[in-house]
Amino acid sequence: MQNNDITVLVVEDDDVDYMTVKRSFAKCKIMNPMVRAIDGVEALELLRGGQVDYRLLFFLI
Repeated sequence: MQNNDITVLVVEDDDVDYMTVKRSFAKCKIMNPMVRAIDGVEALELLRGGQVDYRLLFFLI
């Protein structure tokens, strides 16, 4: 598996913070697909539905 095969799930309810994450990834040339969830409930739905692989999880609070 290549690094760009991994979809990044960003759970963030603030639009400005989400755009900051997207810009940071682009600046670092991280081209992975990105999916956004607004809250934990939506994130769990995405994970349970198979839209996002969850072999590697990071939690930032």
